[in-house]
Amino acid sequence: MHDVIYSAGYFVLELDGTLSGVLKEFEGGGVNAAVIEDLTAPGPYVKKHIGRPNYEDLVLELGFSMSRELYDWIEASWARKDVRKSGAIALCDPNMDARTRHVFKDAVIAETTLPACDASSSDPAYLTLRLAPEYAHAEKASGRVALFQSGRQKTWLRSNFRLQVDGLDCAWVSKVSPITVKQRVVADPIGELREYVREPGRLDFSHIRVTLPEAHAESWVEWHNDFLIRGNCSQGREKSGTLEFLGANLQDPLLRVQLSNLGVYRLGYERDAAGPQVRRVVVDLYCERMEIECAKSLGAAASESPGVATLDVGARAAVTWPPQRV
Repeated sequence: MHDVIYSAGYFVLELDGTLSGVLKEFEGGGVNAAVIEDLTAPGPYVKKHIGRPNYEDLVLELGFSMSRELYDWIEASWARKDVRKSGAIALCDPNMDARTRHVFKDAVIAETTLPACDASSSDPAYLTLRLAPEYAHAEKASGRVALFQSGRQKTWLRSNFRLQVDGLDCAWVSKVSPITVKQRVVADPIGELREYVREPGRLDFSHIRVTLPEAHAESWVEWHNDFLIRGNCSQGREKSGTLEFLGANLQDPLLRVQLSNLGVYRLGYERDAAGPQVRRVVVDLYCERMEIECAKSLGAAASESPGVATLDVGARAAVTWPPQRV
């Protein structure tokens, strides 16, 4: 019996003909169809055939070393601008030789997830995008993908964040839950077309959970009492704020999320893992609208680096290739 050796590879994203960078993870992109049974067909067996193809979403996990065009696309999707992109995801071996390409056409960003913030964590943080394409297929690929190192890579840790909410003491906030923005995508069937046209709909912003020590939560408790218990919850009593993801120097924001129309709908207490004598306040907020702004220093413009992608050395993808026999 031979031993089996597996090698890790890379997922490389291409947008509108230009390489955008290396993804940390990639999944999805399948194509399926419903099986239709024709019960009226003659014969002793049920006649079956397939319906229209359904193109499954592509899920990408990425850091802050992609091209500027990708971050611009994310900003546009949060601003409800109907921006569609076509491209491919190349699966490359450890030598950066392309083996397979997952091609997609006229995709919209159906979902963006920002990672949870945790002041005690040293883990790197990544964005997750869900793309909804109108058409997709896989094809064989060949050739080497050219990569370059465009200066110092942007490091993003879950602990590097800063939350600010009008009138509230946020200096002691230790955790902020993940934020998910969903773009409702509606299939628009057209009789003469085999593929459905997919149109973007309303934006839905997730709730936010904030955790901080009870000893420093006085302003949060007072807002909760006034807004929820006393019923002073009109739009004028809602708050605005920002959540910033910071670079390694804890000063320069890599990404800023503007939070509008914040309201508190729950405040609770929990024991801290550090000891039973420490209690933390957990505050649940709704948010009607968010805007995202990525730092202009992120990414390289396609015009500055045509045909190449930025290599994120920390984004080693979990790809296994056919085993080598030894």
